[in-house]
Amino acid sequence: MTKTLTLHPKAYLTSKRNVKAGLISRTKILLALEKGRKSASDIAKEAALSYECVAYHLKTMKKDRLVDKLTKTRPFAWCLTPFGQQKLPTQ
Repeated sequence: MTKTLTLHPKAYLTSKRNVKAGLISRTKILLALEKGRKSASDIAKEAALSYECVAYHLKTMKKDRLVDKLTKTRPFAWCLTPFGQQKLPTQ
């Protein structure tokens, strides 16, 4: 019995290769951020990912304008941008 994970449509990046492990990690991060702004360590705990993994993916998603930092000092608070919040049309 295999468990299928639905990937978040915004997990696909234009600037990176979209391998399955990265897509799964970015999906978990995006789902955590949809609940509200959080620090990278809070995202890591909620998504059950390492802090380094979350920091890497936040940096790559920032390049694609999906997330942004809300604070200028550490710990940074991350949130979805208006582009990251857009829902794709369903068919």
